This record gives sequence, structure tokens and C-alpha cells, in this order.
Amino acid sequence: MMARAGVRGIILCVARSSLLLGAVLCVGAPAAAQSQTQTQDPAAEAREEVETLGSGQRRLGGPGGALLNRDCPPVVYADILAAPDDPGLNACYAVQQIGDGDLTGAAATLERVLLLRPRQADIRLLYAIVLYRLDTLEEAQAEFRAVQQLDLPPEDEARIARYLERIEKQLQRTVQTLTVSIGGHYDTNRNAAPGGEEVDVLGTTLPLASDSRAEDDTAVIASARYDVRHDLGLQREHYAVGSVTYYQDEQTERDELDLQAVFLDGGFAFDLPGSVTVTPKAEYATMRLSREKFYSSYGGSVRVQKSIRRAARKAPIDLWLEVGRTRERFHNISENRSLTGRDGLRTDGEVGLGLWLTPRHRLTVTGGQSYKDARRGYQSYRFWRGRLRHTWYMTDGAFLDSTASYGVRLYHAADPLITPGNTSKRRREHPLRLRMTYGLPATVLLEKLGYSVRDETTGAVDDILDDLTASASAEYLSQQSNIRNYDYDNLRGQVLLTKRFEF
Repeated sequence: MMARAGVRGIILCVARSSLLLGAVLCVGAPAAAQSQTQTQDPAAEAREEVETLGSGQRRLGGPGGALLNRDCPPVVYADILAAPDDPGLNACYAVQQIGDGDLTGAAATLERVLLLRPRQADIRLLYAIVLYRLDTLEEAQAEFRAVQQLDLPPEDEARIARYLERIEKQLQRTVQTLTVSIGGHYDTNRNAAPGGEEVDVLGTTLPLASDSRAEDDTAVIASARYDVRHDLGLQREHYAVGSVTYYQDEQTERDELDLQAVFLDGGFAFDLPGSVTVTPKAEYATMRLSREKFYSSYGGSVRVQKSIRRAARKAPIDLWLEVGRTRERFHNISENRSLTGRDGLRTDGEVGLGLWLTPRHRLTVTGGQSYKDARRGYQSYRFWRGRLRHTWYMTDGAFLDSTASYGVRLYHAADPLITPGNTSKRRREHPLRLRMTYGLPATVLLEKLGYSVRDETTGAVDDILDDLTASASAEYLSQQSNIRNYDYDNLRGQVLLTKRFEF
């Protein structure tokens, strides 16, 4: 009986270790999924607007008719020099520049067209959109208001109203967002049970008890994240920033793995010369497992990010370094009375690189190391990790996000509960995580299913559907260990609906 209790306790420890990582990943996933359509390369977003403005039989144009609803031949700069006053040729060149990711050049070309045809509505609207994507919000606001005075079809009046509303919110000194997600997931091995038929307990190899074998389970998950950013009103763009996140995971069968978590952080983002941003933050987290307080932590971090500007047609390369220290405190619960041995100080460091391969494809590479100095030596470790992430931004706001991560975790001492007397067998783990997420706006999903969700006159959608994203994820987690008790894998499928509010 004692051995069986030991086996169950060890497996619960493994499950709770994976839950800690899983909680952080799952809390971040809804917000990340929602932000996909908000953070893609501005050139890709502008290109989608070009496709919309130039499609179909549009009434938007000018005295000479619309310039964007035509098939454009390839244009080189020499053609522009040969015919600088040809508005159609310049319009085609601007569209080509947007396709190449050169928004700055496209803005200059569109200015030339507007000098020739100041009341050309389709060009002025596209110019306003390009300025918005270049983050010159006040100039974009003026252009949207100017094009509002022209003769416009209802769908473009609605489009301009949405842009102006968005700009007004972004120009506020205090910007607040609330991201709410609800969904569910299915796991093949929710309790992180070992893959083999045996485990090691107190130096003895024992058969795995039937109630400790892998169990699949479903769960309902919900999260809410509030973010705030306040402009400090200084000459450079310095901000006070903060966020609060609540996450809940309710299992169908394994109630002892029900999880509730709260994360808080606050700090400042300082805009320094040379395209450098420094963000120091204070952080706090607390988690409850099966309605019992399980974990709490407090600490701080500093992130330094450098954007390297490239040629006009290329988006910048982002480089960053982040370091942090966290005081972790574990609390014994009814099913495990030895969790406090994990208490201690954790130090983390990470370097990363992010770049746009094309306006629709972004690649992120990170590498990091963590050092945990726990109360018990066999709970202290060093952890080296790397992650590769690719995001493909498709048309209509859809995205495909793929992530692969791998690490090596080496513990400082042997665990006396597993290998007493054998001080040389220190625990070593190699976690591998593969994850793929596909998401798209709910309006697009409903339209693909044959539902009509837009106003026939303005093309607008109901507020409840605006900024609502549906996503589905598949994940494989495999942890290889030199101690069979910690050797396991799990497959997870997850679906989420995420709604974002700005105010």
C-alpha cells in the first residue's frame, strides 16, 4: 500500500510540473491567437485593402473613373520617369510597391497621384490606409476625414468610420483592452503518467498501479486578460503598462487536476534612441489545484529590444534579451504533502530574433536558460531550451501558427524517494513540444458555412462578431527522461473562441 501511494504521489508531482508549464502556455494562447490579426506585417494588411478596393464593380473613383479596379502591368521606376504625370501608371506602381512591402515608397507615389487628381476617392482612401499602416495616425486621420467629403458608396463610408474609431482609440493617452476566451481541450494523457509498465520507488522497481496509468480527459477552459497602456506624456513614447490574467481549466473526470490561475504584471516601456525599447516589469502569479492553493510567485524582469532597420522594402529585424528572477513558493495540498521542497529562487534568461521572411510569413527564434535553486537539492535544476516559431498570415485574417521547442533539464541531486543511496543518478529530462494553431475571424468562418453576417448596404458586421476569432490547435508533448517515472507523452486537441474589446 505504501509503495502504491508513493507511485501515485510521484505521478501527481509529474502532472503538476507539466500543469505549471501548461498553465502559462494556455493562458498566453488565447491572447496570442487573438493578436494574430492585429500584429501581422503592415504591408500584408495594406495589400489586403488593395485587393478589396480593386475588386468587383466599384462606384468609388474620380472624374476619370476608378484607378484601382484594373489589371496592372509590371512597372519599373524607369517607366515612372518616362511618364511621371500618368495617374494610372503611378497607381499601378503604388500597388506594386505595397505588394513588395515598401509602404513608405507607396505613400510617396500616391501623393504624386493626388497632386494630379486630388478628388480621386479610391487613391485618397488607399493613401489614408497606407498612412495608418505606417503608424502616422494623425496624418491618416486627416486623410480619412478628407475622403469622407467625397462621393462614396455605403461600404466605404462604413470602412472609414471604423478606421476613424480605431484611430481615436489609439490616440488616447490610456489604451485598454480586454481579451476573453472560452473553449475546451482533450488530452490523451492528462495525468502525465509514465509510458512504461513500471516505475522506480525507494530503489525498487514496481509495476505501475492501475489507477496511475495514463488517462484521457476533456476539459472546459476560460480566460480573461485585461491590458492597459498609459502614455506618460513625455517627448519620447514612454508608457506605463500592466496586465491581469485569469485562467480556469475544469476537467471532466480528473477533478484533482482542475486549475485556477491569476497572473499580474506591471511596469514601464521606455523608448530609447536607436530603436531600442527597455521594459522593466514586476510580476506576481498564484495558482490553485483542485480548489487548494498550490503555487505562488513574485519577481521581476527586464526586456531590452532592438529593431534593426533594413532597406525600405524590408520590415525591421527584432532582437531582444530578457532576464528575470522569480521567488517561487509551493504549498502542500491534501494529495501531496512534500511540495514545499520545490520552494526557491528561479533565474531566467532569453535571447530572441524575429523577422519577416515575407509580408505574410514571420519567423521567431529564441534560446534561453533557467536556473532553479530549490529548498531540496533534488528539486534544483538547470534548464536549457530553444524554440522555433513560424506564423503564416493568410487572406481574410486567417493565420497558421506553428511552434517547435526542445529543452534539456538537469537536476542537481538524486531524488532519495526514487534512488536512495545512489547519489550519482541525477534526473535528466528532454521535453519536446510541437504545436500548430489555425485561426480565423468568426465572420469568415460563418460566411464559409453559408451564413450571412454582413449588412447588405454597408458591409458592417454586428459588434458581437467584430474582433471575434475562432481557433483550433493540435499539440504533441514528449518528455524523455533517464528515470522512467518522468518519461511520458501527451496529445492535445483544443478549440477556442476569443473576443477582444478595446476601450
